[in-house]
Parts: sequence; C-alpha cells; structure tokens
Amino acid sequence: MRATLKQTGRDIGDVLANPTLRATALVVFALQFGLGSINPVIELHVESIFAGADLQGSVWERMTGLFASDGTTLEERAQTLATSLLFGVMAVANLISLSAWGHYGDRVGHRRALRNCAILCVVALGLQAATAYYLVLLAGRFVMGIAMAGIGPLAFGLAAGQASQERRGGAFGVVFSARTFAVAVGGTVGGFLNPYIGIRGVMLLSAALLVGTVVLFRESRREDAPSDSLPLP
Repeated sequence: MRATLKQTGRDIGDVLANPTLRATALVVFALQFGLGSINPVIELHVESIFAGADLQGSVWERMTGLFASDGTTLEERAQTLATSLLFGVMAVANLISLSAWGHYGDRVGHRRALRNCAILCVVALGLQAATAYYLVLLAGRFVMGIAMAGIGPLAFGLAAGQASQERRGGAFGVVFSARTFAVAVGGTVGGFLNPYIGIRGVMLLSAALLVGTVVLFRESRREDAPSDSLPLP
C-alpha cells in the first residue's frame, strides 16, 4: 500500500512538472466539469423552457401519447421525454465522433485538436445557456456530445507524446484521474450553485472555467522544450 501511494505521488509530481501534461489535466478536468455540473439540473432548464407552453395538439402530445400516462400531466410527460432526448442525442453525437477526433488529432496534432475540442465545448455551453428554445438546446447538447468525445483519444495521444514509454501508464492515470475527480465534484458544485445563480449561470461559469484552462493550455506551449517528456524512472 505504501509503495503504491509512493508511486502515485511520484506520477503526480512528474505530471505537474511537465507543462503540457499539467495543462492537459486541467483541460480534461474543465471539460468533464462543464458536463457534470449541468447534467443533474438540466431537467430544470427544460422545465423553464416548457413553462407556460401550450402543448395541446403539439408533437409532444402525439409522442407522449404512445406511452401510458400513469396519472402524469401532458406537461410532465413532455418534459421527461424532452430531458431524455437531451441525453440520448448527446450519446449519439459522442459515439459517432470518437474516431473522427482521433484522426483529426493525428492530422493536426493532439495539442491543437484538444484545444479546439475545448473551444467547441465552450460554444456548446454558451448556446445552451443563451437559448429559450428547446431545439436550440437540443442542438447545443449535440455539439457538446461531439466535443466531449475528443477527451479520451486526444488526451491519451498528447500524454503518450509527452511521457517516455516506461512512464506512460502513470501519466495516463494521473491525467484521467482529473476526469474522474471532475465527475465527482461537478454534479455537487452544479447542484449547490443552481439555487443561487441558476442553471444558465452554472453553464456560463463552466464555460468561463474552460476559457481559462484553454488560455493556460496555450501558454504551456511556451514553457515546453524538447526535454519536457517525463524522465525515465
């Protein structure tokens, strides 16, 4: 146990000492945080969009009419279906974009591709925060699904280029621990802040965090040198 903790601490130290890997971990954290902070409260955003809407005779009435109502109102059924579609369209976008991000990173470089992935996520968050229309919100979730698909292949590719072969496992683990940590805290932070700044505020705050990490990510390139890859153990 002690040896494992010692090795983990060494891996973290190596990543923090490497400007690119340090910035990559921050970008990965911010990307996952942006998604995790809004997922638990996205239904509230849907409710605000549907509030006061006349759904009688709409496509929502026809779609929800295919299922048993279980005593729920048309508005409740429509909001549930609309929220489910937001998650579904994002999953589809994520699935169809995974390999494309990998090819894109190989072509233009993983650093540039990861930066563009983060910028696309900022656009998606801003789009979702600004809209009062469900179809625009749906489009924003689709764009966000595309952006989130790039985290894995691009961060792995970037870490592989920075770490020596003997240290890649540790680098991968630390960089993606940032993603796990973001999952753990994103939902909690988003749920805590929602009563104070609203879901639009949470989205904009997440977008601002991403913008800051993109700036740091760009600046990390100036600190890089050919010897910046992780040293051999």
